[in-house]
Amino acid sequence: MRKQNFKLKYQYQNMTNGNVEVWFSEPKESSTQQYITTEPNLKPEKISEHAFLNNLWYYNLDPGQKLEITIDYQGSRRDKTYTSNITKEEKEFFLRSTNLIPVSEEIKKEALKIVEGVSTDIERAKKLFLYIIKTYKYSSHFSGRGVAAFKERKKGDCGEFGAIFCSYCRAIDIPARMLYGTWTLKKFSPHAWSEIYIENEGWIPVDPSMGRMKMYLHPFINISSAIQYGVFPNKKRYFGDHEGKRLAIFY
Repeated sequence: MRKQNFKLKYQYQNMTNGNVEVWFSEPKESSTQQYITTEPNLKPEKISEHAFLNNLWYYNLDPGQKLEITIDYQGSRRDKTYTSNITKEEKEFFLRSTNLIPVSEEIKKEALKIVEGVSTDIERAKKLFLYIIKTYKYSSHFSGRGVAAFKERKKGDCGEFGAIFCSYCRAIDIPARMLYGTWTLKKFSPHAWSEIYIENEGWIPVDPSMGRMKMYLHPFINISSAIQYGVFPNKKRYFGDHEGKRLAIFY
């Protein structure tokens, strides 16, 4: 499997007349991003550690003070090796209902209807993925965020696509989470991905927004996207894989 080395630099300068609090999410290693080194120009005032979430670095910047954090890592597409089971605490955490990823009886009823006829978690999650990319449109121009608003207007961005996918999965007891980060291009290009947890296979990447975009891209835009992002020609590959040109910063 091809691996590439990447370097990203995060910069923020306090241009106000007062102090500014900054929280930085330390990227975690996974099968698709390894050998991470994170070098800040300023030592964090506090680090909040977590067993299975990202560590948070806390800064309180004086007026004019500049924070620079350089991240080096080796990126690749998904490693097909099996991983150990997650803990009970971790499973419950990624099944819970939140403001971003709500789980309700209504959402559960919709999800069960969509997955009728299939029994395994991986098959059910794939039916949810295919339903979403066929039902919703990609757009970065909309008002009001959240799963309810997304369902009503039938369009949204990568965050909206990922959230509704995770809501459906959690509603039928498939652990799911959102990952936020950036494409590893020449400039900061934020994106949100999803992952589901399948027993004996680990966390599996899913990107419903890119799956949707692949259905309707103009041929010339398609070629450009393939060169810049390394996008897949087959939309179904966005269930279970990703391009590898990314850094997931927090989830």
